[in-house]
Amino acid sequence: MVATETIDGQLEGITSSGQVGVDGLWAKLKGQTKRVVLVLVDSVTGLIYPPVVVAGEEDSDTWAKLFERAKQAGFSIERLRGVTSDGATGLLALVNEVFDWVNHQSA
Repeated sequence: MVATETIDGQLEGITSSGQVGVDGLWAKLKGQTKRVVLVLVDSVTGLIYPPVVVAGEEDSDTWAKLFERAKQAGFSIERLRGVTSDGATGLLALVNEVFDWVNHQSA
């Protein structure tokens, strides 16, 4: 929403290809706190959806937050057809439990 407000029409015509790549980047924060930044990228357009910061990536609920955040930013869950990842267990659980129509490929 912020992007569309800054430059009129800058995201016009960008649609979801249905093919995404997802990954998590672990970061050590102040005070030895560790968190993971989860990111979803459209594999065809290169559009990066807003990331989420979570405590871990082993739970499907954390990955569900990522997809919900992307949906709020305009990502079409209904068009989702393929996910590429490194095989994080929480993501695999989400794909198997919620997105059972989606093909998954581990990189």
